[in-house]
Amino acid sequence: MDALKKPLVQESAWFGVLGVGYIVWSLVMWLVLGTEMTKWPAVLAAGLSSLALGLTFLGLGLKSDGGPLALLAELRIFVVLELFFLAVIPVYWVLSLEITGSVALVLTFGLSTMLLAYLLVTALKHDERPEDRLEADIVEGAGELGFFPPRSAWPVVCAVMLMITLLGPVFGWWLTILGMGLGLWAIAGWVYQYYKGDYAH
Repeated sequence: MDALKKPLVQESAWFGVLGVGYIVWSLVMWLVLGTEMTKWPAVLAAGLSSLALGLTFLGLGLKSDGGPLALLAELRIFVVLELFFLAVIPVYWVLSLEITGSVALVLTFGLSTMLLAYLLVTALKHDERPEDRLEADIVEGAGELGFFPPRSAWPVVCAVMLMITLLGPVFGWWLTILGMGLGLWAIAGWVYQYYKGDYAH
């Protein structure tokens, strides 16, 4: 197995250990405290989520024997984030007396999961890159990397339109409608800015 792909199997083991630990913890909470402890379902859900992620990465690690897998560096970044959030959220939820931090951590975990899912789908659809292989040569990465815009005022315009939209609930909903309309114009300008002019490509 490629040295860059082997960690996927190792990380799946970490997810599995974490998931089993949380499932056992939730069962102990349920058996000892019963219905008096209302937080054990969240711990059980975290354990099941961790097991699901572990099985996913185990499958990807085993797939690497039969074919290439792209975006390995990016995948590993979000694997670490997922492990961190899965380790912290149940502990914080059980030990803390406030819900705001728990909700923030759950939402952050959800956003991280969305990015991880996108990277997984992209990795399965594309061929591996030179940076995904330890034996790759520098010359394999030569060539055009992509188009990078030299300058653009549209991000600032979009930010101003977003500010106007969010001021609507404060000063009046008409401001939100105006901001959304102008925001569509700003987004269109940002998307099509390099279809004409000096930097057209």
